[in-house]
Amino acid sequence: MEESQSEIQQRIARQNRDRTIRERNIFILTQKVQEYRQQFGQPPGELEDLVRRELLPALPADPEEGETYYYNPSTEEIVAYNEALEKQQQLLQGLQAVIERFHEDHGYYPEELEELVSVGVLIQVPPDPLGGAFGIDRWTHQVHVAPPE
Repeated sequence: MEESQSEIQQRIARQNRDRTIRERNIFILTQKVQEYRQQFGQPPGELEDLVRRELLPALPADPEEGETYYYNPSTEEIVAYNEALEKQQQLLQGLQAVIERFHEDHGYYPEELEELVSVGVLIQVPPDPLGGAFGIDRWTHQVHVAPPE
């Protein structure tokens, strides 16, 4: 069953509203992370620290996902969790393609991603948007993510 013109307009209006709310929430959270850093000399370890230190009464939820936002303390980036997960998957695929190309060019697989940096294939190993660390499985040569500590 096709959507009516009215249903399409309502869906688009809802998406625009959710995007605006998400952008506002991320802006506020980013401001509060900066305020936390100024007050305590370091960024918060997690967004819940903003509530514990009474910089926010509660953490806002993503209007679409209903979840709180994902915060990576190493980069201080705040995103909707699904966006971070999508970015992580794109990085995994990109790194795997680089490893396969390296294998084609050099005849062997690198043991560590840092080897790709040392030979100039990568400028740096990208940070995982979910706070983990990318690595290479030494047996399968597949890129994987180690969870955050």
